[in-house]
Amino acid sequence: MGHDENSADLLRKWLEDIKQIIIERFHIPPISPTIDFDANMNSTPESLWRISLDNDRILVPECDFQKHPFLRGVLAREILRCSLLKIIKNNEVCYNLAAAFGREFVKQSKTWYSLWNETKPPIDTSHQTVYSPSMTFASLYNLDGEDALDELVDSILKNSRYGIDLTISDWQLFLYRFASNYSSALSSAEITIIDELMRNPEISKTEIGKRADISQVWVSTLISAMKKRRQLREFESVVYSKIGIRVFQVVLEPGQASYSDCVSVLNWCPYLYTSNAVVTGKRGLFATLAIPDNSENILDLHRFIQSVKRIGIFVNVFERHRSARTISLDSYDPDNGIWRMDWNAISLESDLLQRDEWAPVFPLVTEDAPSPVDLDERDIRLLSAFEKGYKTVRELRKEIRGRSSDITTRLSRLKDEDVIRKIWEIHHVGLNESALVIANNPDTAKICGALSLRLPVAYVDFDTTNRLLMRTFLPQGGIHGFASAMAKLTPPPEIHVLGQRYHGAYHLALWIDDWDDRTGAWMPASRDTTRWFDHLDSL
Repeated sequence: MGHDENSADLLRKWLEDIKQIIIERFHIPPISPTIDFDANMNSTPESLWRISLDNDRILVPECDFQKHPFLRGVLAREILRCSLLKIIKNNEVCYNLAAAFGREFVKQSKTWYSLWNETKPPIDTSHQTVYSPSMTFASLYNLDGEDALDELVDSILKNSRYGIDLTISDWQLFLYRFASNYSSALSSAEITIIDELMRNPEISKTEIGKRADISQVWVSTLISAMKKRRQLREFESVVYSKIGIRVFQVVLEPGQASYSDCVSVLNWCPYLYTSNAVVTGKRGLFATLAIPDNSENILDLHRFIQSVKRIGIFVNVFERHRSARTISLDSYDPDNGIWRMDWNAISLESDLLQRDEWAPVFPLVTEDAPSPVDLDERDIRLLSAFEKGYKTVRELRKEIRGRSSDITTRLSRLKDEDVIRKIWEIHHVGLNESALVIANNPDTAKICGALSLRLPVAYVDFDTTNRLLMRTFLPQGGIHGFASAMAKLTPPPEIHVLGQRYHGAYHLALWIDDWDDRTGAWMPASRDTTRWFDHLDSL
């Protein structure tokens, strides 16, 4: 079917609108392509997606454009891609920025993202991240609409104007960091909801509505919206200490060794759960080890400690005895979507806490490390399946077999006994700095614990000797502000800047065979540690 005058007028209007939007949003001159028509070209989304602008000419099918709005998105993508290529000399960067722009013009967003994902499939990067542009830009769009793309394009264009040309590897890391740190403003009602959920994960929507003075329906709407934006995450986690797995937090500092040595000593460690790079000073590593409680397994930990000391690495080991998660959203300004931390007030409070010994006046409510509960092998297998993502009775029954009634009873009991715990987390709200605080002096530890009540989010742990290890998440500039506030403490705490968190290959399924159903406890690890210790001995 040939294109009529109305279709031609619509196409011209599309082009003019797209060019005007590019000028207004990105402040760059758009190209003006010449349109050619092909009577034999298919007009399916898959065919339209493959359209490419070449030498300022673009070939489109002869069709009723009113019935094929997907074409408008493709035209927007190609016009911006070629306009950006005149400034940014990297087609990978330009293509994905333009694909994100084109998505804004189509209603069939699922189809658009699917075709984009086929063109640019997810890949593992050298930065230990997954590069998936379609998924990343979908998340950014859900988080803040077109504003996220505007900010990203502006940042990339500034780099190009400063003579900074990104390689593909540079771009992959840049996009990952941008998406990880991007934040979107929260309303005062959303802040109240988050505060209530994080303090009491099992609170009802009705109760939240009463405290926030809004309807239950509106509470549900706001929670759903925050989940869609990925600012609010709800999940259920297995509490390892409840099943006889001891959790040790280990800080490795290079000393006479190097940062690469700190990383290397954990190669092939079967107990590694997570790790973060310490990115300040001589650098180092903060690792969490999860060790099934058996005397031989604990000897592995001691052998590891002696090995790293031998090669000149300073090691600090904490086992959680008392813990708390503190929340303080009072310093968030919902009108402007920013945090207003009063570090001067926190500094004064720090001085007073030490001078007048006021730390006990600010009680930090901590929980003792929970004692293991009575479990059998089917409980362990259920928990392993649950950790893999099988959450419903139906899914669990397929994975571990057995009667639905038995699985239902076990699942309910494990939740009642806090073996499975509901957790809410916040993301993309401007808490982009992660700090590790260590206080070996008990008095300093008390003060840091008291001051954690003033921080947006903090995870506070005390060991049996009342040493403190705290992870806290702060807004931009917050680590400097917190360090300055602690400057006059004697002795001061150690404050380290943490990098990206990496998860090891740890999973309960790897340890099931070590469960002794007769004693209800863990046997020595059947996993071979020879390679790990041979590697440690070779360093």
